[in-house]
Amino acid sequence: MPAQPVAPGTVNLPIRVAATDGKNTLYSELTQYPVDVQGGSAQFIFTKADIALPGGAGDFAKIYVGFDEGPAAGKKKK
Repeated sequence: MPAQPVAPGTVNLPIRVAATDGKNTLYSELTQYPVDVQGGSAQFIFTKADIALPGGAGDFAKIYVGFDEGPAAGKKKK
C-alpha cells in the first residue's frame, strides 16, 4: 500500500506481471489495479487469469509479480 497517508478513496496500484525464460522475456504487462482504501490501509487480492506463455517456454520459466516503480532514474548532471 502507499507509503504516505492517503485520504479514504480509491488508489490505483501499478502491478507488473512478467515471465522470463533465462534472458528472454516471454510476457510483461503493467496493470493499474484499483484498491479501495478506508482508514489509511487496505487488503486486496490481485488475480490475472488471461496470461498465456508460448509453447516451449522451457523448464526454467519464472513468473514475477510486483509493484512497478516506473523507469529507472537517469544520472543527474552536475
